[in-house]
Amino acid sequence: MPVWFQNIKNSCLTRVKSLALILTLVVIGWQDMHASHLVGGDLTYEYLGNDHYKVVLVVRRDCKLAFPDALFDDPASIGIFDADGNLVTDLATGGQILIPFNGDDTLNQILINRCTVTVDDVCVHETRYEMVVTLPFRPGGYLLSYERCCRNRSLNNVNDPLNTGMSLFVRLTEEAMQLGNSTPKFNEWPPIYICANEQINFNHSATDVDGDSLVYRLSTPWIGGTRAQPRPQPPVGPPYDHIVWTSSVYSQADMLGNPVDPLTVDQTSGQLVGTPEILGQFVVGLCVDEYRNGVLLSTVHRDFQYNVRDCNLDIRAIITSPDAYCGDLTANFTNASTNGDFTKWYFDYDGDTTATSTEESPSYTYPDYGQYRVALIAGLNGVCFDTTFKTITVFEGGLSAAIGWQPVDCANNDLSIQLLDQTKDEEGTPVEWQWTVEYQGNELNFTDQNPTFNLPNGTLVDVTLRVVSTSGCVSTAQRSFIANFFDTELLADSTKVCVGDTSTINPFKGIIPDGVFFNWDPSPFIIGGLDQIMPTFFSATEQNVTLYYTTNNGNGCFYSDSILVQVLFKPDLQFDLMNDCGSLSVEINNTSSGTESFLWNFGGSDTTITERSFTYTFPAAGSYTIILSTMDGCMNSISRQITLLDGDEITKTIKDSIYGCFGDMIELNPGGDTSYQYSWSPPELFDDPTAVNPSIILDSSIQITVMVTLPDEPDCIIEKKVELINTALAELAKIKDTIDACPNVPTPLNPFGSSGFTYQWSPATGLDDPTAVNPTANSPASILYSVTVTDVNDANCTASKMVYFRIAVIDALNAIGDTTETCFNRVEVLNPNGNPNLIYTWSPPDLFDDPNAVSPTIAVDTQTVIHVHILDTMGCEAEKDVVLWIPVLDAANQIPDSTKSCFGGPKPLNPNGSARYIYQWSPAEGLDDPNAVNPIATVMTDTRYYVTITDTITDCSIVDSTLVWVPPIYSLALSPASMDTVLCGAGNISLTAIVEGGVGVNLSWTDGMNDLGSMATIMVSPESSTTYIVNAADSFNCRLSDSIDINVSSLDLSYSIDTSGVICSGDDLPIVATNSGTQTITIELNGTTYTVPPGGQVTITVTPQGPESYILVASNGGCVQSDTINLPNVFIFEPPVVATADPTTIIRGESSQLEVIT
Repeated sequence: MPVWFQNIKNSCLTRVKSLALILTLVVIGWQDMHASHLVGGDLTYEYLGNDHYKVVLVVRRDCKLAFPDALFDDPASIGIFDADGNLVTDLATGGQILIPFNGDDTLNQILINRCTVTVDDVCVHETRYEMVVTLPFRPGGYLLSYERCCRNRSLNNVNDPLNTGMSLFVRLTEEAMQLGNSTPKFNEWPPIYICANEQINFNHSATDVDGDSLVYRLSTPWIGGTRAQPRPQPPVGPPYDHIVWTSSVYSQADMLGNPVDPLTVDQTSGQLVGTPEILGQFVVGLCVDEYRNGVLLSTVHRDFQYNVRDCNLDIRAIITSPDAYCGDLTANFTNASTNGDFTKWYFDYDGDTTATSTEESPSYTYPDYGQYRVALIAGLNGVCFDTTFKTITVFEGGLSAAIGWQPVDCANNDLSIQLLDQTKDEEGTPVEWQWTVEYQGNELNFTDQNPTFNLPNGTLVDVTLRVVSTSGCVSTAQRSFIANFFDTELLADSTKVCVGDTSTINPFKGIIPDGVFFNWDPSPFIIGGLDQIMPTFFSATEQNVTLYYTTNNGNGCFYSDSILVQVLFKPDLQFDLMNDCGSLSVEINNTSSGTESFLWNFGGSDTTITERSFTYTFPAAGSYTIILSTMDGCMNSISRQITLLDGDEITKTIKDSIYGCFGDMIELNPGGDTSYQYSWSPPELFDDPTAVNPSIILDSSIQITVMVTLPDEPDCIIEKKVELINTALAELAKIKDTIDACPNVPTPLNPFGSSGFTYQWSPATGLDDPTAVNPTANSPASILYSVTVTDVNDANCTASKMVYFRIAVIDALNAIGDTTETCFNRVEVLNPNGNPNLIYTWSPPDLFDDPNAVSPTIAVDTQTVIHVHILDTMGCEAEKDVVLWIPVLDAANQIPDSTKSCFGGPKPLNPNGSARYIYQWSPAEGLDDPNAVNPIATVMTDTRYYVTITDTITDCSIVDSTLVWVPPIYSLALSPASMDTVLCGAGNISLTAIVEGGVGVNLSWTDGMNDLGSMATIMVSPESSTTYIVNAADSFNCRLSDSIDINVSSLDLSYSIDTSGVICSGDDLPIVATNSGTQTITIELNGTTYTVPPGGQVTITVTPQGPESYILVASNGGCVQSDTINLPNVFIFEPPVVATADPTTIIRGESSQLEVIT
């Protein structure tokens, strides 16, 4: 709503639900702002039953002058004091009602009229604290008090306002508690702004739900709190001091400083009047006293501020419409504003602010009967605005005009009559009458309530009456009648008699008027009294007869008419009576014929019944006559006699319930009538089951039966049940099986418990004392308690039961799941087992068939969050969000819109799928399983797969699709093509990556440690064996990789041989091979292989036979090196003698031939 729409009538703002009216009065210092904020408030209570009271505190603060620390209290503390002013610490929280601040109570609506206010603006916030508390009856009652400091320093009429706080209190008197009283509540807040030199005329009345008498008076406000302790918690107890008025100008008798026309209030109506002259800010105190039968029950104090402004009104918003609309929901409004070129109406300003119109004089149909505040905003040139308010009442009925009349006098057909106002007014009192009378071309007009006039006797008269009530309602009635010297509407059109009966005919419906004389026309059916008002009539046959007559008043005024006599068949009346012995109830069976019109009378009783058959209960034992008559004009009747015995009276000495403890000897019928015969059962429990007053030992709670027979009524046996009850069970019965409460509201569990028993409650959760007779339970949720009671005088007298501490709104809230699974646009019934005793509100309301139903229906096509609010009759509330979930939609959302398949490789289509759902994929080509949750697709071209998903739980289906797309395929190869390349010793080698196909393929080389660039060909110089990797990625991030191993081998081998001496053929000559490198080297010589470890040596022995050359082949990792060792200087020695032996081998005793050859 635009700011300028909310301007005030004559710069006076009337109360909005919560206000933020911006108006800076003066500039004040930083330190002074710390406590400068209080504007007003009031404190009330409402009785809810069972010692429960709803306490309501309204506080107003200045939101512009206040320091940030001076915000609303969180929590606010209301002290509970007894009649002596002591804090009652065993109630609420140590004697404090601690109510959290609800920020939603405060609205920030700026209301400014730039045409009217010649100084800065005021900002006022209002908040409402309320809580249900338990206050048991206390002699002297209670005092509830809230205290806060401090007030605005800009107040004109308060001395030292920065050190002056506010006390709001209300007494809950002993009389009010006994009567279950609620305080009155003020209907409206006074306007924040008023205009200097313009009279205040504000209705400050209150409403009391109990209909008590209310008396209004001005009062001096009370102080409370200090700057040192601005928010005392708990508050300080009474008595409290009044504020000190500034100088002699201001007082309770003159709060605004104008002795000529001071501020006053009408003690009966609450109308506040007076004319302010001084500009500024003023505190005002006002009280309403509540009386019942002359006894003061309560006083509500209100504290508020007036801001007096110098107003220069350029335009005026004026409504000239009725205060009330009766019997119709449609109201018509007239705009009588001056100097305006813009109009906007608010038809329900305090409620539905969307009900608006910009028509000049609109009509509006209200949704229901009641009281509404209408606002009219008149604007000029788009910058100047004025607002006025008017409260109207739309009555469902209220005023209903009605016309009566009566003759006054008549002579010679000159008739005088009086018109009678018979209006019914439920809402007020008629105060204005407009009569219009038309007859024989004449018209008469009257404004008296009951006018009298003359006209000819027997004239047809048309009368119209318009009535105006004090409520503002207007009603019109019209009636036509024949004016006669008596009211002819008293005459009967017909009457009934019975065949064969001699009857008198009464021509009137009931009472016969005085001064009327009759003459009947002769008829064979009239057998006497032709000149009497009621002649004698007889007919022997069933027929209809019309009789004619002429009336007169004996003074020259006459009237003629007729009456139809219906001669009826006389019915046959019969009935039977049935009664159980000892019962006062009689079953009546009507077997009559010939009529369905009955009248029963029971002798000695004023009770009559018109039903055919029924059961009637007599008040006491005795003999009665039951009479049956007809009601159709044939007054035939029959009667029957009946004598009744009262079984309750006969067995009055036997109690319905007898209490005791286990082991007690109990008498069952002390004082019993010894003339009666008794039979007690079960008989085995008694020494003599026929005794008048037997005794029994109580060992359990049981029911016994006694049959009583009267000596003079041997066929009448009266049965009675007797409960033998353990006293502990009786004590336990005082506790309700189910105790209803609000969440986190302290609630007594056993207010009627007795101190003669010990109690044990379990579990102790939420209880202030699990051993108390009447503990207080405080819990956010329902709890099932077990309680055991024991008689303090008899430990054997004990009993237990379960007690359900029920937070109904929480139980109902928990019964509603956090999530409801559904399908697209499927109608779901929410909360099918809801509690019909609670009030449910579902939102957004347009989603439901009935947003206020216990179990509404709803259909959605997507996941939706709804809200449910639950309220019970005690004012308990609970609420939460509920998600309407379409699971199959989530299943579809798990499937990606598209999946990339590089090089046509296998790709899963639904990796996050769930086995809860049934999947059917198509086409089946390229899939490993078209019915799998997560099938694998292998395709070489772009392919779209469609899937139908069915939820096995909700039976809901959805069709979705996903695209498997294959980017352009490319290949990667390396040159040299060998996977392994040997490099002997240090050196360079060229590596080339060959890419064929693809789009935007980028390369990157690495040796596992270093980035070697992105060129297709690179030159590398490995110092040791290294693996080189090339990675390729195209513009679609499809990747390939290849690698080559470069093996770097070294042959750091040297040989040494000693050739310094003479080498003879056949000598062994060592060759030493030394490996000075870091790799193992293999040496091969003459087919023999030798291994030389890094840094090691190996010795190879050769035996030259002469000059020779040796070739040694060394190898390592594919690198081969040959070395040749030449031995040119080998001396060959040839000896001069050769010796031979034959044989060369002998044994002992044999001989060999030796021969020397030279």
